[in-house]
Amino acid sequence: MSTNVILTSEKPTLSWWGQFAKITLFKLLNRLQTGHLTLIEGDSTYTFGESSSTLHAQVMIHDPTVYSRILVGGGSLAAGETYVEGLWDTPDITKVVQLLIRNREVLDELDHGFSFLSQWGHRI
Repeated sequence: MSTNVILTSEKPTLSWWGQFAKITLFKLLNRLQTGHLTLIEGDSTYTFGESSSTLHAQVMIHDPTVYSRILVGGGSLAAGETYVEGLWDTPDITKVVQLLIRNREVLDELDHGFSFLSQWGHRI
């Protein structure tokens, strides 16, 4: 008996939790004060920050579960872990780090403002 494998190019759909995490992170990214971030996920492109800024970072999302992982997993630490795991990529990691450092308030809120979710997520 043989098994046929069918490969599709369909995008994984996000659960309600994944949608919530994505919306929440996008609200935070909308508060970028310095620099410009282009986020590409499949056929969709999202931009945040000052489009005229000389500091421009680009991020490609390969797996949309990255949003919930970052929200629950501890912010910048989870962002680093998911980068290493290949869930997202960038042509210039230095620019991404510079953008986050220059917008420390947003990064701090991501790291500390949602810590209750991280603690709750680790208990489940």
